[in-house]
Amino acid sequence: MKKFVPLLLLLLALSGATGGRAAPAGAEFDANAWPVVAAPVALDLAAPDSLDLAAPRDDDRPTHPRLDDALAALAAQPDGKRSADAITADGLRLRDGRVQARLVVAPGGDEAARAAVAAAGGEVTGALADVLQVWLPPAELTAVADSDGVAYLSAPDYAQLAETDALSEGVARAQANAWHAAGLRGQGVRIAIIDGGFQGYTAKLGSELPANVVVKNFVDGQPDAEVDATTPHGTACAEIVHDMAPSAQLYLIKISTDVDLDQAVSYAISQGVDVISTSLTFLNVTPGDGTGRFATMVERARAAGILWATAAGNYRETHWAGPWVDDGDGYHEYAPDVEVNVFGPGNGSAFQIPAGIVLSPALRWDDWAEVRQDFRLLLLRYNGTAFDVVASANNPQTGLPGQRPTERLNFVTTGGPAIYGIAIQRISGARPVFFHLTTPNRELDRRVPAMSLGDLADVPGGADRRRGRRQHSLRRRKL
Repeated sequence: MKKFVPLLLLLLALSGATGGRAAPAGAEFDANAWPVVAAPVALDLAAPDSLDLAAPRDDDRPTHPRLDDALAALAAQPDGKRSADAITADGLRLRDGRVQARLVVAPGGDEAARAAVAAAGGEVTGALADVLQVWLPPAELTAVADSDGVAYLSAPDYAQLAETDALSEGVARAQANAWHAAGLRGQGVRIAIIDGGFQGYTAKLGSELPANVVVKNFVDGQPDAEVDATTPHGTACAEIVHDMAPSAQLYLIKISTDVDLDQAVSYAISQGVDVISTSLTFLNVTPGDGTGRFATMVERARAAGILWATAAGNYRETHWAGPWVDDGDGYHEYAPDVEVNVFGPGNGSAFQIPAGIVLSPALRWDDWAEVRQDFRLLLLRYNGTAFDVVASANNPQTGLPGQRPTERLNFVTTGGPAIYGIAIQRISGARPVFFHLTTPNRELDRRVPAMSLGDLADVPGGADRRRGRRQHSLRRRKL
């Protein structure tokens, strides 16, 4: 009995922390395929000709104190320019002429907020604490934001997959084959792999996966059959779990947002699941100090006797952290005279990034109590002599309920290969803050591996309590 517990813990440490056995990385993830050149010398944006001020700066993008930057821009577009079903340039999901959004309910305003969504021709598909997951016609976003009971509308908090191109060597390196030979193969244990998709899993049933698995889909508008879609990432993770515990019952559960994750946890509890493995994280959802909605989810799972292991985020080389430093020009300095953090291998050089690459930088800072320190996130492209602003994020941080000290943007590169970088501009406020900048799957030249855990991974372990609950559960199941 007691010998099985370390095996289960080892299984989860490998499957959750590494991100699973993913498909070989293509050029879109393989930075080694991009040319490396010397970084521009004009990294101080106050220096002459270092920033092309004539370039589009998105200063004329519409703003609203209760709408995030992306939704405000979508609301201002003519209906004819919106696709009925698409992913917008800002990463928003459109379906049947409605956009998925996150609605923060004002204190005591749940009924009024739901009524406002219904009156606008929208739909509520889930709830988590003070947040409603909703679908709204883009033309009605402003009206709903102005409604009683609504504190704030923003893009949903989407899960980030912990990408990797590593192959599983876990069984041999962990000597799990010796446990298998002793008859300890995970029999009687139910393991839920929660991920963004399990593309191709049906072809692996009975070989690299068990002959029978349970599937469930909590992504809005998708049936359970669409578990076999979107990404093979979850399939790769499930393969490692099956390698380590070949007799365990696997549950393949698909999600997209934090609200979906909460629903998946409730389902796992209802099914008597013993183990949850999540090779995914979130960005800009919580302060990163182990508090917030993910801590509540994990504690709820633990109270039901579930052991939960998750990926750290794989952000060691794609994360920078540090205090705000300004030489007087309003732009943050990563180092003296360095106000642009270029994408690069980390040795002072830069990548020449080709067209078609998704760049999704996320910035947060420590102002969660008041949200009155306002910063703007800039994505820059070097044109050979100066930087052009190609995208920016400037959400309102004016102290209103529902606002967060975060910025995030989504951009797909165009044109020929070029150097891209990130700058931070202060809009208002004077208090010193501490930043975390994360660029998933995209290496930064200036990087800080410490404190690079994604949201969910920062939740405290509670190992001693958890171990006690697990032993109790395993005895109950007579393994």
